[in-house]
Amino acid sequence: MTLTCASRSSEPSTNATPTPLWWPADPAAWVSGSGELGSWVADVQGQVIGHVQLHTAEGAPVRLWERGTGIGAEGLVVVGRLFVDPGHRRGGVGSALLYVAVGAARRHGLQPVLDVLLRNKVACEMYEASGWRNLGQFSWEWASGSEPAYAYALP
Repeated sequence: MTLTCASRSSEPSTNATPTPLWWPADPAAWVSGSGELGSWVADVQGQVIGHVQLHTAEGAPVRLWERGTGIGAEGLVVVGRLFVDPGHRRGGVGSALLYVAVGAARRHGLQPVLDVLLRNKVACEMYEASGWRNLGQFSWEWASGSEPAYAYALP
């Protein structure tokens, strides 16, 4: 497995099953994203099997992150868009991507935070087992409705 910095030219594998709610129309743009501070992919023999991104803190969970960490939004960085192809899960890919992202956040003097939809119980359990602290619940509001999520911070 190789971890590399992602760019707009990165192409996710066509057989990867994503964990985002909706697979984006432009996966390369989704991977590199706007406002991102860093983006990495894991690949095996050129096939992308996972991804993680760091981006600025904004949106509904910001107040929970600020209150829970005592740090303003400018000192926070969101670990997001973490996904691993289902065929490569439970092999350390997600942990390796998370380690790289958290290390980059720390090197930049930023506090890593993240959010997880409540329905993604496996992810919640994984983060909590890895030392992430649940700061409370909030709701993401979308045109199609809302969905409850948890805000997390890594001490």
